[in-house]
Amino acid sequence: MLCVANGEKARIADALLRFKMLHTWVDENMQAQSDIGLAFIAELKAAAPRIVRALERARDGHLDAVYIDGLPKDVESARIVLVAMTHILGKPFNYDAQNGGALVMKLKPVRGSVGNTNSTREDFAFHTDDAAIPRDARVEWLQLYGIVNPPNTLTGFAPTMDALNDLKASGTVDPLVKALGQPRFRVRFPVSFGFEKEVWSDPCPVIEIGKDGDIETRFPSYAIKPVRDDDFVAHAAIAVFLAALERQVINVPLDAGCFLAFNNNRGAHKRGTIGEGDRLVLRTYATQCLDMLQAVTGENGPIFPVAPFAKALSA
Repeated sequence: MLCVANGEKARIADALLRFKMLHTWVDENMQAQSDIGLAFIAELKAAAPRIVRALERARDGHLDAVYIDGLPKDVESARIVLVAMTHILGKPFNYDAQNGGALVMKLKPVRGSVGNTNSTREDFAFHTDDAAIPRDARVEWLQLYGIVNPPNTLTGFAPTMDALNDLKASGTVDPLVKALGQPRFRVRFPVSFGFEKEVWSDPCPVIEIGKDGDIETRFPSYAIKPVRDDDFVAHAAIAVFLAALERQVINVPLDAGCFLAFNNNRGAHKRGTIGEGDRLVLRTYATQCLDMLQAVTGENGPIFPVAPFAKALSA
């Protein structure tokens, strides 16, 4: 956890004041928003180099998550700071079907929302975002920035390696752990994408080795199933992995001015029940490379159509 010192807060506030005099946020222009965030990185680095160093360590693979308290609390400042920090971790982007295709997504509860979505007030179970999308087109770093948060409303993150070490230490039967690394599962495209029917991925593992040698995971706990209904080992593997994540989770509040970034491929996250009152959290996505998104969709970004990734599976 990094707490922004009073001197850093003052320098960030001064930098934002000067910056806003020269740059105007354009609500409907996602590329312009991305450019504004990119331009603010130098200001942020001069005002609070500790923040930039922490994010660079995460980007370079030394940290799975970063939690910062004490950032600006108003939306107009927060969105500039958020997009700048997103650029440090990777390239900001979004899918057109996710939260209206906004670069800076606004997460708030909506009455009557489907369970296990970012707009429900009920518990949002452990998951990795957009797990059905191919690895090189999936969000790598997910950033959350609190604006309004009811008391005792917590967001949790559990690193994959911690969960696997937990399973080994607890004496979990080896076949269950091995099953997680085999293509015995299917994961569903998110409900929030708005497809007319459920679309499930090709067979895939829950745990795999990434290109950099990292242990990676795709695990929407409420939208995963064995390829075969009678694969009882795969059913049990899902259950024990979820239990290990629950034991290893670290929960934090996304109160006003709090920021949480985590690697979507190296851990899973969850959110508890939203307490009474309003809630607003800003979210951004980042990835290290846009090549696959651009090649498959024919778009430059930063917003990409998601339909091409589901088309072959739903045909």
